[in-house]
Amino acid sequence: MMRSGLRRTCLALALGLFASGAEAHRLAPALLELVESDPGRFDVTWKTPRQQPVGSDVRPELPAHCTILGEGEARPEGTSLIVRFAVDCGERGLVGASLAVRGLETSGTNALVP
Repeated sequence: MMRSGLRRTCLALALGLFASGAEAHRLAPALLELVESDPGRFDVTWKTPRQQPVGSDVRPELPAHCTILGEGEARPEGTSLIVRFAVDCGERGLVGASLAVRGLETSGTNALVP
């Protein structure tokens, strides 16, 4: 369930990237923000530049025990694409879990995880 939901989110992200205009700033950092809305449930915001180098695949990687809830929402905002979705990480939550942003090495950008 987690992988298919994340794939849908990444697909929405990719569609937004290819539809982007030339005004996007490739070196703007990505942002992965998780806010706990209920115990074990998090609202996720994933923000990336709309334009990225060909072949780059910057995406968040959440713990395997987290499940994406619903379809999520993707929308352009200025030179960025913002994807919002919710995840349920159960009783384990995120304490001691690893989060990652994959694909940074080929994108020429960094990521912020506040």
